[in-house]
Amino acid sequence: MEHIVRSTYAPAMFGKPDCLPLTSAIIHQELKKKFSATMRSCSPIQLAQVLTTAGISRRHTRLGNVYAVKRMKD
Repeated sequence: MEHIVRSTYAPAMFGKPDCLPLTSAIIHQELKKKFSATMRSCSPIQLAQVLTTAGISRRHTRLGNVYAVKRMKD
């Protein structure tokens, strides 16, 4: 799972122009479109733990936790 996250997203800094503050649910939906078989066994909550392990920082907002990511080139 961590390999999929690292191949799709890179850590970003909050406030930088290339930063996409996304929730784990949004990231989960995007990854599920590309890697449906793998993502079937992973919930957004489990994905949040993987994001933290992958070195992606999070910030709590009124919408919940958002993760500072940037998309890797396809």
